[in-house]
Amino acid sequence: KSSHLDVSSLFEFTSLSELDHNRTTTPPPTWLSQQYAKAVVLVVDALRYDFAMYDASLEDKFLHSAPSKIPFFKNGLPLFHQLLQQQPNNTRLFKFVADPPTVTMQRLKGLTAGSLPTFIDFRNNFDSPEIEEDNIIHQLGQTGRRVVFMGDDTWMNLFPGKFTRAYPYPSFNVKDLHTVDNGVIEHLLPEMKTSDWDVIIGHFLGVDHVGHRYEANHPAMREKLTQLNGVLAEVVEQMDDDTILLVFGDHGMTPDGNHGGTTAEEIDAALFAYSKKPFSFDGSELFAQQRHSVHQIDLVPTMSLQLGLPIPFNSLGTAIPELFVVPQDSLSSDSSQGHRISATKQLIRRLQYVAKGLVLNCWQLRRYLQTYEESAQKFPSHIMAAVLESYAHVERHMNILSESPSESGVVLETQVSQLKDLISLAMQFLREGGDMCRGIWTTFDLLSMSFGITLLLLSLLFKILLFFTRKCNEYYKDVEKGSVSTDLPLSNLLIGSFIGIVSFFFTRPLLQNISNISESMFCVGYCALCTLLLLILTVCNRFRKQLWQVGCRRLFGDIFDSFSTSVVPIVLGVLHGVGLFSNSYILAEPDIYRFLTCSVLFLYLRKAISKNLPVQFILYCIGAMICVGLTRTFETAGRQEAVDEEQLSIFELCWRTYLPLLLSSFLLIRCCRALSPSHTSIYTKENLASSWFFVLIILNTILLIVYWALQIMDPGSQTYGLAVANLFPKTVYLLSLMSLCFVVLSVLVRGAPDNENKDSTVSFGRVRQTCLHLGVCFFYPLALILGSESPMILFLFLVQVYFYIQLNQALSYNLSVPSVTLWYLLSGQYFLATGHRPTFSSLQISSAFVGFEQFNFWLSGSLLALNTFCAQLMCAVTFPLLLFNTIGALSPSSSSSSS
Repeated sequence: KSSHLDVSSLFEFTSLSELDHNRTTTPPPTWLSQQYAKAVVLVVDALRYDFAMYDASLEDKFLHSAPSKIPFFKNGLPLFHQLLQQQPNNTRLFKFVADPPTVTMQRLKGLTAGSLPTFIDFRNNFDSPEIEEDNIIHQLGQTGRRVVFMGDDTWMNLFPGKFTRAYPYPSFNVKDLHTVDNGVIEHLLPEMKTSDWDVIIGHFLGVDHVGHRYEANHPAMREKLTQLNGVLAEVVEQMDDDTILLVFGDHGMTPDGNHGGTTAEEIDAALFAYSKKPFSFDGSELFAQQRHSVHQIDLVPTMSLQLGLPIPFNSLGTAIPELFVVPQDSLSSDSSQGHRISATKQLIRRLQYVAKGLVLNCWQLRRYLQTYEESAQKFPSHIMAAVLESYAHVERHMNILSESPSESGVVLETQVSQLKDLISLAMQFLREGGDMCRGIWTTFDLLSMSFGITLLLLSLLFKILLFFTRKCNEYYKDVEKGSVSTDLPLSNLLIGSFIGIVSFFFTRPLLQNISNISESMFCVGYCALCTLLLLILTVCNRFRKQLWQVGCRRLFGDIFDSFSTSVVPIVLGVLHGVGLFSNSYILAEPDIYRFLTCSVLFLYLRKAISKNLPVQFILYCIGAMICVGLTRTFETAGRQEAVDEEQLSIFELCWRTYLPLLLSSFLLIRCCRALSPSHTSIYTKENLASSWFFVLIILNTILLIVYWALQIMDPGSQTYGLAVANLFPKTVYLLSLMSLCFVVLSVLVRGAPDNENKDSTVSFGRVRQTCLHLGVCFFYPLALILGSESPMILFLFLVQVYFYIQLNQALSYNLSVPSVTLWYLLSGQYFLATGHRPTFSSLQISSAFVGFEQFNFWLSGSLLALNTFCAQLMCAVTFPLLLFNTIGALSPSSSSSSS
């Protein structure tokens, strides 16, 4: 009966966990006593696990001989080490494993709701919506707790109106290392001295911003960790016995200071817990060996049980028993008994308390899994059955929770063993339930992905084949005076669908065990697959004569006549596409792009030699290969986070920034002059556009030179202020935007070129001029947001484009397979050369604040998009130059006046 009452009260407790904003919840009846009255929760953004670990060997090895060899992020928080040594029973330090994506908004969602965000949620990181699912902040409000917040303003978007008092600070300006941290420090200690709070939440951002602006191993990192260590020491001193301190990172960071991916450095954060009351157990007393890592979602049920809250309905975490403190009212005094029996009875009561908490956690998770399965039916039946069987084992052992400690020593030992078994079974169920959800939501379904790719490839093949056969049919009709109907019968669709349904029912049992996609989706996929195969066979059978006589002999014959210039680039492109499926492709991607580009350029060189072109075109080809090689040397030039302007010396700034910037400006002025309608004077009425862009190039060059010089002479804009320093980039943006509007309006007024017009040569010249002007409009803003080392990469890009245009025109490759392949490789080559990668962690967040102090979603998002896709944008702007006769306009020998 007692066991049934326990289960009934357990159900009442967890039934309050569903999110219902219209319900007024009173503190729930619970069979688990509250462990703490208050909690101080400090989030240190990007606090990696090794930032919190103390390595004494480094001090012994380098402190006296070479202190500079100690990494700046090591041993920056000595308070953790001191408390672990002096008060080991009151202190815990865990590796706090995050579920990807490792960005702040998704991690805060996991840390408060206990759910598993997915990569699709990354889109919300810069414009965070309110968390509408059940979460611990909501439960604190529902139970009348007073929550005070200070720090990262992302919390205000996620939990609007949930805080008793809030002190938010703007968080997205990664160049600002101090505003948020200083704001937290200003309010944290005074708030702790007041009595009208139950939970204080502080979110520090300095460590994360140091990583984004510089890197993990930078002197500024030591300064931020030292500052944080001092604040934590004061917090520990002010804490009372009924308060728990939780300090943790929401994610880690890579060595270059970024995050968002799944590497060990990004997912391994730190969790530090301290209480004036000793924790009841360490890991070795409950488990086979002491645990050193927990999942971040485990914090939600742990805090809920510590503060006497309902566990959020959709939490998938496992409570951390090592952080439990058994209240005194759960322990009975047995001083009349022998010391050994009394100690064993106390152990049993502490074990019962921990077991009840974990059983409560199990009930909540089982209820969520069953509700989700009834509504979505996404869990594989055999896995779900195994998880429910694990819960049944927990239920069968629950009677031990209501038993009082025996008076017999032998029976006491049996009770201890049974309670530890129950704890082990509960942990097993919680682990299996969480793993099943991870397998559904965060693990790729390779079978379904392969099935979908197969459907895409077959549909593409069918469309190409149908188009090709119709072209063959048209030629065959002209030559042979006959043709074959290209209409396909509807019966193919019906027969293919029937075969697909039959095939699905034969393979249905197998699919249930290896894929998570619903049966209806697979049935539709089978029908589409069989229909496509039937259509392809029908087309090949009906047009076999045309395909052979016309396709193979005529169309394919022309291709194989120029095998090296047409087939080889196609093969290289296909191989590159196949390589995208490799796990290690991202690591070697820059070298692959350079290799493929040089391979195509070698074909250009061979063709130029075979056609006896002048030596200058052979030099163009060799020069393009040299540019490709130089991008490897200056590959980090676009990485604003890795090499900040403040770290460059004057000499480095001159040869790596100013010299290529001046050369690029000279080259752009030269091209503007060469493409102007009249070569007599650039200041004539006919050359008004070129005159303006000539002035624009000079003004933007001067503005960039002054702005980057200020970054060296006045780090952090402490002398002149950010407002004055940001006038220069804002002026560049304004001038470029005005020029872009001028170009667009001029195109709208003039209209498109007319091929049949006798003045089409003039019209195409205007198109070339428009392309160049667009390039000038984007060049200087891109150089600005890419950072002070980007001019070298951008100069190499301009030179390489110039060489490509000359080579394509000389070899009559204006718009052919080789030229398109080169342009495709060019965009990928410079995407990587500017420091970008196809990963979340490679996003150069600081570019969103070049010229601006505050975060604006649209403006900052636009700057970040320009920074990320700068190579694709420049290639798109310059690609139309391939369509027209550009060699006469761009060549120095095109006219005597331009020379």
